[in-house]
Parts: sequence; C-alpha cells; structure tokens
Amino acid sequence: MTSTRCTHLRTPPKEFTLKASSVVHDADLRDPAVAEQIRGESHGAKLQRFVPPDTIRNFHEEIRTGRRPGLKSNLATPAMLARTFITEANHYYHVSEFYPAFIGLPVATEALGIPPTSAYRMVRAGSFPCPTTYMGRKHVVQTKAIMHHMNIPDIIVHPDDVENGVAHAGGR
Repeated sequence: MTSTRCTHLRTPPKEFTLKASSVVHDADLRDPAVAEQIRGESHGAKLQRFVPPDTIRNFHEEIRTGRRPGLKSNLATPAMLARTFITEANHYYHVSEFYPAFIGLPVATEALGIPPTSAYRMVRAGSFPCPTTYMGRKHVVQTKAIMHHMNIPDIIVHPDDVENGVAHAGGR
C-alpha cells in the first residue's frame, strides 16, 4: 500500500447485504471447514467494498510466493487441511496482517467516529479508547487495538476464500 492514509479502515456499515447463504450453497453450515470458508468469503466481500481488488490480489500474491510468511502449518486445523481445493495450508493469515501495523491518529479517529480535536484532547488526557504512541512526530495507533475496540475479530483467512468473496460481491 503506497498511500500514507489508510482510507479503507473506515467504519463498516452496520449490515452487509451479502449473507452466508449467498456464498455457500447446499453446504452443512455446522461443518468447521464450511464455517471457515464463509468467514473468509465474508471478509473478502467486505474488503471488496473498501479496497481496490489489485491491492488484495497483490497482498495474496506476496503470501503465495513466500514474501510474506503465512501462519505456521501447526496452526492449521484438521478441517482446514481437509479442504483439498485450498492451496498450501501455510498461506492462511490473520485479517490484521492485511492492514498496516500502525495507523495515524487522524485515520483512527475517523474509524472510531471521534472528532479530531476531541481525539487529541483525549490523547493528552490519557482517555483515548486505544493506546497511542509517537512515531517520529506523529501519534499513531496500533491497528489491532482499533480492531479490538471496534469488535472486529482478527480471524484467520485463506487467500482463496477471500478472493472468492471479492469475486462474489463484485458480481463476477
């Protein structure tokens, strides 16, 4: 990501029109492999609304070629490994890895819905909802902390599932 502003970290809409039943047809939703696939495709559908598809594709290409390490294979569950159409178990990654590790305070306040002037006052008073730190001369917030505060789970996904969700939401 070459942009200095992380514009795709906006607060997601309360509801998406894409439902799990529109992603997986004729499947047992209690099957852990199906649930995992639904989580990945749902994440991909959400990303498709905020992030250019090339950015998603480039990130996944880095994972597939080994430039970014995926999860260690011992974290792959038997259900994950049973999905034979999935390429390489070590390509799984946490959603937070897609985003920069830190975001600037202005972007964080936008995601949290806090006016910037109030946010700076909150930081000085020590009452900002997420821990902040200085990087250079700017206040930054850890992306995982923002996700935690906004109740966005840091789920484990596979590039194939995410790309399927992107394609489905994009009507392809």
